[in-house]
Amino acid sequence: MKKFYLLFVTYTILCDPITQAQNILENNYDFKQYILDLQLHNNSTFVRGNVTINAVVTAALLDTFVVELIDTITGSQTHMAVDSVFVNGVLNDFQHHDDLVFIPVSEPIAQNQPFPVRIYYHGNGAANYLFHNDGIYVYVHTAKYQICSFSETWWSKVWWPCKQDLRDKADSVTFYITTDSTNRSGSNGILKSITYLPDKKVRYEWVTKNPIDYYLISFSVGPLSEYITHAPLPDGQDSVLLQNLLFPKSIYYETHLKAIDKTKELIRLYSELIGTYPFKDEKYGYCVAGTSLGAMENQTMCTIGYQAFDTTAAPYYSQYYWYTAHELGHQWFGDLVTCARWNDIWLNEGFAYIDRHF
Repeated sequence: MKKFYLLFVTYTILCDPITQAQNILENNYDFKQYILDLQLHNNSTFVRGNVTINAVVTAALLDTFVVELIDTITGSQTHMAVDSVFVNGVLNDFQHHDDLVFIPVSEPIAQNQPFPVRIYYHGNGAANYLFHNDGIYVYVHTAKYQICSFSETWWSKVWWPCKQDLRDKADSVTFYITTDSTNRSGSNGILKSITYLPDKKVRYEWVTKNPIDYYLISFSVGPLSEYITHAPLPDGQDSVLLQNLLFPKSIYYETHLKAIDKTKELIRLYSELIGTYPFKDEKYGYCVAGTSLGAMENQTMCTIGYQAFDTTAAPYYSQYYWYTAHELGHQWFGDLVTCARWNDIWLNEGFAYIDRHF
């Protein structure tokens, strides 16, 4: 959930993309896996890389593949340019307009057949849409630059090619992030590997094998420090990895450690009340962002403002504790179980307000 919640929900209900004329060609396939391989800097919203989409045909025959990716929004402020497209490993023609990439398939693919599409692209991933700013943000905190993504509701297409349909979760996601070796990265799932490259670069490999919706796929990149601990589950036989990226020299650092300890209690409590933490095979954790307020329930790794991540103070909504508790609640309501359309987001937000009653 983000700040300016009422405006956000009102705008969402008025502009639910499923109630609009969503491109019918997107319904001709089922996503199975995304593989994102991106080059990112901690002080820029510029993106370069490629995304591989593994899908299965659901129509009788697929002759045109379509995904969403912005082309222009306001002048040259935000744009993405497609460099090349490969279907089944073969270079393919494409058209990019109206925030869609149209890929005519030279040999139509039959129903139930799997196929891969790889899209190479680059551009500026910041956005300014009417009332709502989303996409990639650059923040400065403790004199350090950091970038992170905020994609709810339909802002994933601002920084990567995807299908923005809540009803079609990817079964798994692999996310390769290449950045300067002075940076750390956070994303969904498990950190499988860290590879140090020439020219003082580093490549992080994050993998999630739990179903995930497009807007919950996320990243954070910056000169952050890692803090790892574990949250015991009620059965006493298992625990959840808590992997966190924090600003090491922030005056809020000790406050953030206290909030992580409180999260341990919350994971145990919620597991007792509504069922075991749903992603215990991967992790939970926080990427602290260089914005004071705001948070987003990105699956297995919440992005949260440095002041919002406070379970000790009480100047906002009676207490900040609710931010930490609420975003964790979303892992069950919104992430594990996701509404089918944005008009029903009150279900995500309403059920995640369990923190207001305990």
